[in-house]
Amino acid sequence: MGVALYNVVLFTQSIKMLIQFWTNLETHIGSIARIKEYSEKTPREGQSDASSHAVPKSWPQEGKIEFKKISAGYSQTHLAIKDLSLTIQPGDKIGLCGRTGR
Repeated sequence: MGVALYNVVLFTQSIKMLIQFWTNLETHIGSIARIKEYSEKTPREGQSDASSHAVPKSWPQEGKIEFKKISAGYSQTHLAIKDLSLTIQPGDKIGLCGRTGR
């Protein structure tokens, strides 16, 4: 009786490990599929119309970033940012954080 119970316990542990490995395999295959889809559908640099404009050799002259009255959100009625003006000087370091803290 004891040997039978021991074998049942070992069998359930083996099934548990099999299910965990199978789940990990499916997750990894899904990740690979998403990466493959992204790499196939995303246009490479130099293939879009925006890259056809010549960039001056002196560009950029400084690393300043400036936003003037920008608004952004999930829809026109639910704006997360409204009329933001911001100037980031060359060499400044900033951090942006969403409501989840990430």
